[in-house]
Amino acid sequence: MGYTLAIGEKEIDNSDPEYHFTKVKNERHDQAPAFGEPTDHENVRWPSYSGWSDCMTEAGMFDLFFDKDNGLLNEHPGYKIITPALVDTFRARKKAFQEKHPGVTAEYLDDGHGGFITPNATYCRIVWLDYWLTWALVHCKEPIFCNS
Repeated sequence: MGYTLAIGEKEIDNSDPEYHFTKVKNERHDQAPAFGEPTDHENVRWPSYSGWSDCMTEAGMFDLFFDKDNGLLNEHPGYKIITPALVDTFRARKKAFQEKHPGVTAEYLDDGHGGFITPNATYCRIVWLDYWLTWALVHCKEPIFCNS
């Protein structure tokens, strides 16, 4: 099991008259990040719970996602509005990660033991987040980070 994470324009699903829920409009951009995942070029990712937690810990962004009061994933399912302040904080953390891992590349490199070289795999997710957070903030009337 894991998350379905989506970044983009807020939509309300009214398909069931008794249950309305918030979701994100699907987007696919040819120029969006692609690293060999099923949702390449899309504003959606499906990480495992532990995989996302471990990745955000390594990225120095655990609190951005899991802070009990303000984290993007503090409610599951749930959503948070994407603000300029959030994107600024994210970018500062991205820069710190890059400085900690000079030469890091956004690609899944085999570690020779059935896994991936972690800083590079983490950076793939950071690059995906950067692209879609920035895009949503610029292009969406109601930009949100949604998890289900």
